[in-house]
Amino acid sequence: MTSPEHLVELRARLAAIAEQLGADELAALELVATGLARGRQQYGELRVDADPRDFRREAADEIRDSLVYLGAELVRLHRRSR
Repeated sequence: MTSPEHLVELRARLAAIAEQLGADELAALELVATGLARGRQQYGELRVDADPRDFRREAADEIRDSLVYLGAELVRLHRRSR
């Protein structure tokens, strides 16, 4: 379990990194953080050491699904432009 002191340190490091980012970079970081918050709300806190999932397989599955969705959207856009 992460100590309160470690959480304070992690938050400070994240804030220091955020200070160096531009608007679009911050917007991208916000999207990632929002996804983590939604996941936490739906599934509980992410605890990497206790999570039995195969993260490499999960990531590969998600990338594959994303490619399908992007491809479908490209087909849709192509058909509309004719």
